[in-house]
Amino acid sequence: MTKRTRVTAPDLAPELLEAIVAFVPRQHDVHVLLASLPAAQLSTPLLGLRRLFVALYRGRLGVDGVTLWPRLCLPHALPDDAALLAHLSAALSLYPSTVALSWSSARVVVPASTSIALTLPSPVPFASWPSERLTALSVTLSPRAAWTRGALVELCTGLRHLPMLSRLCVHWAHAAEDFGCLLQAITLSHVVDLELQFARDDRMSWNADAVSTIASWLQARPVTTLTLGFLKVDEPSVAAFCAALHACRTLQSLSLDQGALAHAYFVDAHVPPTLTSLAVHGCRYTGMRSIMACLQHAQLEVLCLSFRMHEPRKDDELLRFVTETLPTLTRLRSLDLPHYSFCPASVAA
Repeated sequence: MTKRTRVTAPDLAPELLEAIVAFVPRQHDVHVLLASLPAAQLSTPLLGLRRLFVALYRGRLGVDGVTLWPRLCLPHALPDDAALLAHLSAALSLYPSTVALSWSSARVVVPASTSIALTLPSPVPFASWPSERLTALSVTLSPRAAWTRGALVELCTGLRHLPMLSRLCVHWAHAAEDFGCLLQAITLSHVVDLELQFARDDRMSWNADAVSTIASWLQARPVTTLTLGFLKVDEPSVAAFCAALHACRTLQSLSLDQGALAHAYFVDAHVPPTLTSLAVHGCRYTGMRSIMACLQHAQLEVLCLSFRMHEPRKDDELLRFVTETLPTLTRLRSLDLPHYSFCPASVAA
């Protein structure tokens, strides 16, 4: 029998290990690699990252949206643990571009060359924000989270003084009459990637003034991404809002989740040539002809159309969408059609 020999890990310099880790694309693989090496062989940043992995799998960093590699994203409040914050501080030099932190973890010292994406769960005085390096901001505006009207006004004032802020995500659960203040602040900020999420049962609806404000913003700023969840628009303003979306020639990604907009967006229009990603939820089979005409020869790379269930539909239109419209989308790489009712002929096609 051949005698088995035990292979030990090579004695690599910590700097070389950091360079190797930088080229590992998957979080699981980085965790396995760091866990398999002796602690003495790891640099201080890698040792900090390994201890963060331990905290992650023990549930101490939260669950939803948390990643440690290749991007650091800690959107939830961290435990008040000095050792945990020390591990985080030690690992930050491994992330040269952007780190996403909640306010509770923003107390750590982030390297000067690293920008910050911040989750703000509750009001914080603007003077303490990392304003010069803040590139993305996520905030849930709800009175239950101590967002008084005064705190909202301070936030809106602060948005105008964030020179690097390009992405803003707002979950709105505040009073409808206060939304105009936020909308005005957005148009005066440097934001070009906007996500607005509204409560499904929210009674607030955008009127003509709100639509006019957002339309002017879409024309004046190089907006690239717009995500609108459960947005309601007054019926007389729906067509004007959709026209503003089609007129924006910098928009690359659009997501809509609302019935009236889901129908009107496709009527008598064509997808702008700059748009590469489109997601529309709440489409109706009665609008299939408009959908097909609007999408014809679009430059889309990502398409998601979610249709209402249990609606009457025509098999010939379902077939034409698959056999005539989709083949014209020559750049399409990702297609998602939840609830789409494929007729037997379209399945065969």
